[in-house]
Amino acid sequence: MKKQKKQLIILISILVIALAGFWASVYLVDSTEVIDTISVTSVIKTDAANVDEVTYTVDGNEFDFIKKNDKWVLADDPDTALNQDTVDKIISYCINLNSKSTIENPSSIEEYGLDNPHCTISFKTNDGNMYKYYIGDCFAIDGNYFAKVDGDDTIYTISNLYYSTLNTDRDSLKETSEE
Repeated sequence: MKKQKKQLIILISILVIALAGFWASVYLVDSTEVIDTISVTSVIKTDAANVDEVTYTVDGNEFDFIKKNDKWVLADDPDTALNQDTVDKIISYCINLNSKSTIENPSSIEEYGLDNPHCTISFKTNDGNMYKYYIGDCFAIDGNYFAKVDGDDTIYTISNLYYSTLNTDRDSLKETSEE
């Protein structure tokens, strides 16, 4: 009798897990949306040598970098010495957007947090081209974020490293002197 009870508990557990997986696949993704998860795709790729200005806002904190004498400075505080390695990493994330998957023809941007994004990134290249994209909500299942390029209806999922790298404060950008 104990063996049958144990088997019944295992079967019920498997059924619950299967139903949870089915529920997630049906209700977490709108059936009219197509998700492509083949590989990482470059959405925006720019050489830092060709970028003159990068502006981004993350959760209300704005950063505006300009290139002055081949170094990045804060536009509103150009005399503050910045840690160029830290700023270079941030700039690299801003000017190179790689997607893990895409959502074509989304029913709305609101469900991805892109109507009120956590982060807005824009940059200008030295040939005059402007780029702008947004980072919305975090996808609870895998921890990645949703992003959308200005003028493009496609929604992209991007690594959580974009948000975590950009989510900084001004003090962490400053060059520290060793005493």
